[in-house]
Amino acid sequence: MKDLKGRYTVVNEATARLFNLNPEDLIGRTAGEMYPPDIAELVAGHDRDVLERGEAINFDEVLEVDGVRKNLSTIRFPIRDYKGVPEGVCTISRDVTSERQLQRQLEKSDKLAAIGKLAAAVAHEINNPLTGVLAYAEDLLEDAGDNEERAEDCRVIIRETLRCRDIVRSLLDFSKPLTTDFRRADLNRVVQNTVALVSKLAIFKDIDLRRDISLDLPAVHGDSGQLQQVVLNLLVNAAEGMNGRGMLWIVTSYSERERECVLEVADDGPGIPEDLIGQIFEPFFSTKRSTHGLGLAVSFSIVDRHGGRMVASNRDQGGASFKVILPAAEEE
Repeated sequence: MKDLKGRYTVVNEATARLFNLNPEDLIGRTAGEMYPPDIAELVAGHDRDVLERGEAINFDEVLEVDGVRKNLSTIRFPIRDYKGVPEGVCTISRDVTSERQLQRQLEKSDKLAAIGKLAAAVAHEINNPLTGVLAYAEDLLEDAGDNEERAEDCRVIIRETLRCRDIVRSLLDFSKPLTTDFRRADLNRVVQNTVALVSKLAIFKDIDLRRDISLDLPAVHGDSGQLQQVVLNLLVNAAEGMNGRGMLWIVTSYSERERECVLEVADDGPGIPEDLIGQIFEPFFSTKRSTHGLGLAVSFSIVDRHGGRMVASNRDQGGASFKVILPAAEEE
């Protein structure tokens, strides 16, 4: 409960625990003394709305306490004296953070299911005409001869047709269970093979790619080909984010306590906008205009099939970090 000046007059144990304080620590304090300015203004504004309307109002609120975001389902209503004159506001909130997270997971599952149905329905229908377009465009390119303008037009058609085909293939890879060949896989060898592959790409010409490989890294249980696709996606994604210039690290390590193998790809580029970190693994989401936003989503799906997880963050020194965390294989 608060008085008309927004000072807490009554605080229960649950509210105090939310702030890692004792109830008496909150008495007499205002929202402005407990929250960042934007959240404090939001809370104070909701209190004003209740007093101005003179009735109970439901709010969905997001508060940040010690860097942790909390979703609250809140009802606020005016407190009146025996004459009916408002003398404060009472707030009752329920922590629905876990429910909101579950809701987002369900929404994501529905989205993935819809994409799967869409991909299955249109992939073959699109691939057939694309194959025809590609074949005729290649014939036209051969017939163009010395007509450079016409040849360039044909190259554009071929390039964009191949891009459409890649998008359809990525959709299928993302939406349907891949045929997997799970066996003991050497993550270090996957890294070495992938680095050897990307070193031939033009975008890596001005990138200083460094490796820090753990020699005592145990094997993982997985499909080496699919894991190589994940590493390739991460390296290319980092190179594009750095505009082909800078430092790029790929590191493997082992957590003996968790029995997990960790592969990290880090760069010194611009990093990821903080408000977008939670969205970058969603399909069709990309911070770059030149991509279709499926590379990270496909990688996330592959790692999930391997019983692992992916974590994205910004480095304290600048740049982005992507970690692939996989359970170590059982001893033979």
